[in-house]
Amino acid sequence: MGCTTCGQGNSQGSSSNSGCCDLRAMDVVTPLNDIRNGDENFCFSEITDKICENLKNDEGINPSATHSNSDCDDLSSLNDLATGSLHNALMTLNLCDVDAYKCWLDSLLSWQWNVDKALICAICGLWDVVHCLDGKTRNSVRVVNLWEGSKNVFDTPTMPVSQSLNDFDYLDLHFRFGTERVVGRVSLEGGISNFATITMMDKVAGNSGYGIDAGAIVAKEVGVQYPNDKNVKLDHFIWSLTGMSGGSLDTVSPAVFLALSSTAKTKNYSDTQDVAADRPHTIDKIEGIISRDTGSCIGG
Repeated sequence: MGCTTCGQGNSQGSSSNSGCCDLRAMDVVTPLNDIRNGDENFCFSEITDKICENLKNDEGINPSATHSNSDCDDLSSLNDLATGSLHNALMTLNLCDVDAYKCWLDSLLSWQWNVDKALICAICGLWDVVHCLDGKTRNSVRVVNLWEGSKNVFDTPTMPVSQSLNDFDYLDLHFRFGTERVVGRVSLEGGISNFATITMMDKVAGNSGYGIDAGAIVAKEVGVQYPNDKNVKLDHFIWSLTGMSGGSLDTVSPAVFLALSSTAKTKNYSDTQDVAADRPHTIDKIEGIISRDTGSCIGG
């Protein structure tokens, strides 16, 4: 090999700066200017606490009042500046000069520390955002079980809840209508002084006593009120039915519409349905829902 002795040139001769190969200077002006972000007075020396904070916020190394580079921009520029500075110093380094070599190695460690420090600051900023997003996600949509049991809806019961209704944005009321499990949601945006209704569609059995054939479509309306912030009361439960009488499925038959005027009359209709499994109507659970805009995790 031709590069074994300090100061000995390559026998083939190709460069005045090295006995091994042609060395070309790397551009360090462009990455430094990019890092300066328009501030000619800015001189980069190391990743300070202030710069670290900037990198945590994805503002680059030297943000101004009107513009900031992204971390991706400035980390790339810093890598180019570090590599170029070390490379250019190596071009003229006399490896026989131990002190000069030590200085170059010290510069290598310094640049390595700065690049690593910048990466650490940026990564810590990312983790701050991750933890913030996790916390906001947990708080933005949260479900709390407020009451659980089994009460007949036709009795218009009152259910005591375990937490103030004022803490929630919505209530989910879980019902069993015959063999079906259904959920109705009411908004608490206007406060507990408001009256709410939930209307759910259902297909029910026939009722011979009322002349209604099987397969009628029923709009089941539940009224909800709040005696106070720790109680939920069902105010009424009434049905409106659309079906047919005396016809058969898959044929055109005269329609029948039946609107029941009270909870008591609705209960009488439900209790006399032809299929016993369609008769029970209970409320089994109340859940409180928190669903709120918690703001951004970026930029404060």
